[in-house]
Amino acid sequence: MTDIQKTGPYNQPDPHSLLSDLDELYLIAQLLVNRNEDVNEVVERAIERRFRGSPLPAADLLRSVLTPEQMQSNSNLIKARQIETDLAHIVPRLIARTSPSRRVDIIQAFLGHHSNGVERSSFMHRIRRSLESHGDASSAEMVTEAQVSRSIQNYVDSTFTPVSPGLRGSLESRYASSSEPASALHSHAAPPKKRPVLFRLAAGFLLILAASAIGTWIAKPSRLPVAPEGRNDILTQIDTYSPDGSLVFQGSDRSQIERLIEERSGQRVALPFLSGGSVTGLSLESITPDLTVPTVHYSLNDEDVPVFILDYRTIQLVSESLDFDSSVLNQISTSAGLDIHVLDSKSRIVFRNRDDIFITFAAENPQDFRRLFRFDQ
Repeated sequence: MTDIQKTGPYNQPDPHSLLSDLDELYLIAQLLVNRNEDVNEVVERAIERRFRGSPLPAADLLRSVLTPEQMQSNSNLIKARQIETDLAHIVPRLIARTSPSRRVDIIQAFLGHHSNGVERSSFMHRIRRSLESHGDASSAEMVTEAQVSRSIQNYVDSTFTPVSPGLRGSLESRYASSSEPASALHSHAAPPKKRPVLFRLAAGFLLILAASAIGTWIAKPSRLPVAPEGRNDILTQIDTYSPDGSLVFQGSDRSQIERLIEERSGQRVALPFLSGGSVTGLSLESITPDLTVPTVHYSLNDEDVPVFILDYRTIQLVSESLDFDSSVLNQISTSAGLDIHVLDSKSRIVFRNRDDIFITFAAENPQDFRRLFRFDQ
């Protein structure tokens, strides 16, 4: 460590000596503090104390200027940067294992102008599972969508190439309007920004998609178009799906679960109360490769009651690959609407509150079971 010669309070410090170990100070500060935004502040305080005459070497000088809060907190800055290093390996591997169509969805979900909350949630779940498989559960809990977005952007920038000048020039000479101003043509020929052309092509599609999704937020949703044959029905998939018991959150804090659902899937939901029962946790269920559904678990008479939660926006977002029975949507179009579908050993019930759709199962009288769920007015 560099030891700076003490300067007396009445001596003019040598600016070269004052900053001679600035790189070392900055490195040590990153090892000591909890947040990125604290690094500059701690280094500036250390230099100011040295300017006033402190003779301490770099490490001791930095420790001397840490606030009590900074001294008491565990350093998560290194952990956060380790997560970014791990993501640099995980993200390319997961995207490579994904079908081409879903690769596009993932890239657009994290880097597009109007992101797909369900696709983000699904990919974040895969990221966390990958981190957990490396034996680091704390990293899985800490990883954020912003970190994943940066990692995906780095992957895209380093892996894919922009439009070649030859192709750009050929297309412009063939299709550019002869009346287009020369300055506009020149702007097309300028070197492209680093962001791939994928997002420019997708912008119009995303704007249309967002506009159609907004239309479903009214109190009485409109009928969705009839799906072409051959697409899987979401409700049929849920009918045959069994949660494996893995919870991303365990506890009865309803507000915390609501925040997690919004963070992980983009859905803003008000959870119902279950008379005689209680909330026990939240899971994210991968119903199909294209759809991960937030599922709130209740306990009633010592039995687990999973409640799958969708909204109209999500149904629209996956409508190219998955269908949702339009007759069910019509049945629940009123606030008191209820759809009951009798299966072999249970009944599926579907009801809604505002734009949130709740799907669960009853072993006995489904209408009586529905009455157990209530919402705050």
